[in-house]
Amino acid sequence: MEATAGRLGREITNRMERPASSTLVVSDTAAPASGASTGGDEDGDENMNEDEDEASIATGRSSLTPSAVPDKISIGDLPVERLTTQSGFDITAAWHQYKELSLDKANRHNLYVASELQKLMSLSHIMLLSSDGYDKDMINIFGADVLEDFYLELRDKYLIKAIKFDPDMFNEVKNIVELLKDGDKTMTRTKAHMSLASMLENAGSRNARILHIIFNCISKLPKTEKSYVIAETELITNYLDPILSPMFHDPDSNRLFRWLNQKSSMYEAETNTRPDGGMSLVEQLQDVYALGFVEVKASCSAKKYVMTHMDTLRLSMFCKTALDNNIKCAMAVQAVGTHVTFFLCTIEAEALYPFLKIGRLDVPTSFESLPILLSQLDTCARIMNAYDTFCTKRNDKDPACPLTRPSLTQSQLSDVLHELNRNATPSLILAPTI
Repeated sequence: MEATAGRLGREITNRMERPASSTLVVSDTAAPASGASTGGDEDGDENMNEDEDEASIATGRSSLTPSAVPDKISIGDLPVERLTTQSGFDITAAWHQYKELSLDKANRHNLYVASELQKLMSLSHIMLLSSDGYDKDMINIFGADVLEDFYLELRDKYLIKAIKFDPDMFNEVKNIVELLKDGDKTMTRTKAHMSLASMLENAGSRNARILHIIFNCISKLPKTEKSYVIAETELITNYLDPILSPMFHDPDSNRLFRWLNQKSSMYEAETNTRPDGGMSLVEQLQDVYALGFVEVKASCSAKKYVMTHMDTLRLSMFCKTALDNNIKCAMAVQAVGTHVTFFLCTIEAEALYPFLKIGRLDVPTSFESLPILLSQLDTCARIMNAYDTFCTKRNDKDPACPLTRPSLTQSQLSDVLHELNRNATPSLILAPTI
């Protein structure tokens, strides 16, 4: 969906507590981040005047002159309790230093959503962690090794490698798909459905949901690839929903997945923010808690980094809001064409919300490409387990506490976004562009 920057921000006043970390240490005092540097003022001014119409859509402004920040932004004080690595590196101090640098650059030059996404997120205390690489200033302050170790530590904490799709069921599914792909007359869609139905009788919950994904794909997919461009509505209906619904929709547990395209209940009326889809927990038919959000762009947007990175920014702020409203973790799903990226947002310490890239799936568009999805079923199982296990409501014994910090308001976010597009250096790889 297309969005303006003015739809993105909101003041958050609630407080919540972090989940425990397995190897990172929280202490009242810690040594400063060794080797830390403020980084040079290397904003880079490439491509300042390209695709101005796209940038105007993204920022919601028509003027092409960067403006100073009129609505004062504060990142708050350095937290007293520190999150440190086992080697003693002070993550909290380095993160605070990076946020100060981001705020300084935002005040002086404004920030580009595509190439400076990590800086924009940091102003709402969200740390983007991904295998795609890191902001050069972030590397200067943390060091590449610390960032990678921190990312892998958190990813392994939430994405359990031991979780896999049942290997015997995998072999049966693989045989069915190969027969369908090869056009074998002994295997029809109906016979494939009957075989999968018999497998469901002995499948556990997670394996059953994966079998439902295969069942849906066999029902929906054409035999061969089509030459026409798949628009967003068809992308959602025929290709994304058959996979995402079994992953996240469990009405028996009051955990729902819905295509929304309407204002998120987690936001006040003035934000007018509309995610494409979302996951929620419904309690007692009245209390609804957002557990995750979905944004979708057609494949034609793969190189429109301003648009796709605006979606990533929106997703991160949606998820942060969910955490500030008493949810332990929140899931974000971003589809650019048939390439789907999954993020998990957590809170690990005061003013530190990691937004982790935890996996990617390639959605098939015919029987010919269905085997690619089969090779990713273990990833699918791990993502479902992370959602089931960690995207839950906090209990009364684990209430919100003074660890959260406010997000940027609507006006603040609009003011810090640069009005000119810088589309050539994306912060994330969300889809192949060749």
